[in-house]
Amino acid sequence: MSSSGGKGTNVLKVCVVGPKGSGKTVLCKLLAEQVFSASSSREYQPTAGLRVQEFDFLHKGVQRQVQLWDCSGDPTYEKYFRVMAKGTQGVLLVHNASKDQEADLEVFYRIFAQPNKLTMAQVATIGTTFTGGNGQQQQAVPLQRKLKTLDHFQVDLGQLVGKQNTGKAMALLRPKFETIVDTVFG
Repeated sequence: MSSSGGKGTNVLKVCVVGPKGSGKTVLCKLLAEQVFSASSSREYQPTAGLRVQEFDFLHKGVQRQVQLWDCSGDPTYEKYFRVMAKGTQGVLLVHNASKDQEADLEVFYRIFAQPNKLTMAQVATIGTTFTGGNGQQQQAVPLQRKLKTLDHFQVDLGQLVGKQNTGKAMALLRPKFETIVDTVFG
């Protein structure tokens, strides 16, 4: 199978991009239903370049392999972004919902979605928060400009991390994955 997906394969390539420290890796692990401890998820471990998470996704009776390309948001790796973006069929723009990072997301959109001619159905924004030990959720900063027309999801990673909750992230985003798969594979 081709690692970049395409019409002749059952592989779906989705790039997960956004500013450094926005929770992309934790989100990818949750979507791939990987079990990890709550304490390890709170230790920030920046992605060095790229990490690919793979999982199977049943859609209309057909098993599809999903590759989540967890792309580092560190500007150090910016020179590799266009290579990472090549052949992507879906983009999840992840940002820290408590910060105004919309300008950064617009840059990622231009690099990852536009060259691949992705439709709005193939792109979503995900605002992440992390409920602290005091149970207080961070205040979200709404998207104001171009990206506000995309599907937007709010995810509290603090509530999803843990052995019993790994499927909740996929349950939340499953309709979006269905839309991307429909758009790519028909």
